[in-house]
Amino acid sequence: MAGECRIVVRAKRPGRRPAGPVVAAAHKLLQMFRKPTGQDMIAADITAISIGMGVTAALALALRRRDRPRLGAALSALALFELLLVLFLLPDLAADGPAGWIVGWELLVLPALPVLLRRYLDGLTGTVVTRRDWLWALAPDVLLLPFLLVAPAARSALLAGEVPDLPPPMLLMAVASVGLFWLAWLIVTFASAIAIAIRLRRHRTRLAAIYSTEGRGDLQGFAVTAGLLGVIFCVQLGEMIAAGFGVELLSGRADDVFLLAVILGFAVHGLTVEPPLPEWADEVLAPEAPQPDVPEPLAESGIVEGSAAARPAYARSGLADADLDRILVRLDCAMAEQQLWSDPMLTLKDLADAASVRPGYLSQALNQRRGISFFDYVNGWRIDAACGLLSQTDKTVLAIGEEVGFNAKSTFNAAFRKMRGMSPSAWRDTRPDAT
Repeated sequence: MAGECRIVVRAKRPGRRPAGPVVAAAHKLLQMFRKPTGQDMIAADITAISIGMGVTAALALALRRRDRPRLGAALSALALFELLLVLFLLPDLAADGPAGWIVGWELLVLPALPVLLRRYLDGLTGTVVTRRDWLWALAPDVLLLPFLLVAPAARSALLAGEVPDLPPPMLLMAVASVGLFWLAWLIVTFASAIAIAIRLRRHRTRLAAIYSTEGRGDLQGFAVTAGLLGVIFCVQLGEMIAAGFGVELLSGRADDVFLLAVILGFAVHGLTVEPPLPEWADEVLAPEAPQPDVPEPLAESGIVEGSAAARPAYARSGLADADLDRILVRLDCAMAEQQLWSDPMLTLKDLADAASVRPGYLSQALNQRRGISFFDYVNGWRIDAACGLLSQTDKTVLAIGEEVGFNAKSTFNAAFRKMRGMSPSAWRDTRPDAT
């Protein structure tokens, strides 16, 4: 996806004809992905630095697997992502040398990049993956084969915006394969972006079953880094479109800097990320299946009916309804006596320890007997306590929110509106002695 989207004007060579509109269009599509040969020294240095950083990052990610076995699948996918970016950049240094025959083949790695980012996220969130995901990466590569099977000199001519000395049918097939590859790659990229957004949303929904505070384990760093990559992709796409009208938006070095930022951004995330779900959550959350349809949510619970978050491994628990009710009684007593809700870092395991039950049993009792998530259960106690403070004291809304366990005023306001239908300030104004 890196490349300078412009037509390079060169002297006419024997055996080559001036480019027509069809070849010129193919040239623009190819230049979206890679730069013409003959980079300046600064651009070549940036490319070399990117290659070195990519190899180093891949090795570091592979070594980190030993220290973080729960992240093994995710780190493997990200290490391969970094290596494929290195393979994509290598022809930029070798295009003018004896290895110039590899020019064009590096395009085969592009469809795998968004798929690998999906696999990385799947590994972080515990989503079950299938081999069918790789079909998304193979389909565009098959379409590019007619272009790759022509002679290296012909590929170089097309990359330079010239017409190679090829029979018309072969030339037309090569040009068509470039357009079809580009279209298929766009489809894969946009489909992967949508899938990543859906996976992040479902993951944050599942967190409500184990955490009482928003933001914990929500993979915000990944979302920011993936958003940066999306911006870069849109800029590259806009550059290609502008080049069709003879407008150059960015210099060639900007593309190299963008790629270096992607390599460093995901490397830093992979080397610093921690498992978003603790080990004890395995008892509560079943592995999430990559289902395309989002089922209807439970009433005001924030948990998706039929999803892994709503149907943990309860089938073999052996608990009857009476057992679940006794667990809830112990839970309510512990919450009232110890005011556990005031801890902003409260987790399901903390409540389970206080009630002397397993986290899975506690989650089962809340979901099956009360139809609410752990997150909403704790927030219910917090809002009740906040209402008492709002009516009996003159403390500020911010101070009350922090006292009852909310770590931000916006979070407190959102939870209060959800359960009382108005803001804390408006609710305080409605009390009888407000005047």
